[in-house]
Amino acid sequence: MLRVYGNSFGDIPQGARLAKGVIQGGADVVYAAAGMTGVGVLRQAEADKLFSIGVDSDQYYLAEKSVLTSMLKNVDVGIFGAVQEFVKDGSLKQKNIHLGLKENGVSLAPLRLSPFTPEEKQVWDRLTEGMPPQFVSTGDEW
Repeated sequence: MLRVYGNSFGDIPQGARLAKGVIQGGADVVYAAAGMTGVGVLRQAEADKLFSIGVDSDQYYLAEKSVLTSMLKNVDVGIFGAVQEFVKDGSLKQKNIHLGLKENGVSLAPLRLSPFTPEEKQVWDRLTEGMPPQFVSTGDEW
């Protein structure tokens, strides 16, 4: 695993330069987690014909020939829970709330572009077995 930091969340050219470096370093797939800097990563991966993974929301539309999937932050789940608590209790308690897979706080966008063989698809199914159904989506491509 190659790891670099952009030290910025708003620098698309910096993201592209960082992506170029890890691609030249032998990366097979790049994961972009840096706001607009990450957009540069996705676009550079597409220019270099490399797969990428987006973050926060479904970023497929940013690099449709590159983005396999995106890690989704389901902020709506947290907001809905906070509103429910406020309606019920009339206030919000000061606390940390942890929302993971079990709580549907994070999930994956549909898996796209991957040329899985039937055997690889079986491995994917085995690895994702038991995960909440909303976490695993393979889209209509299967």
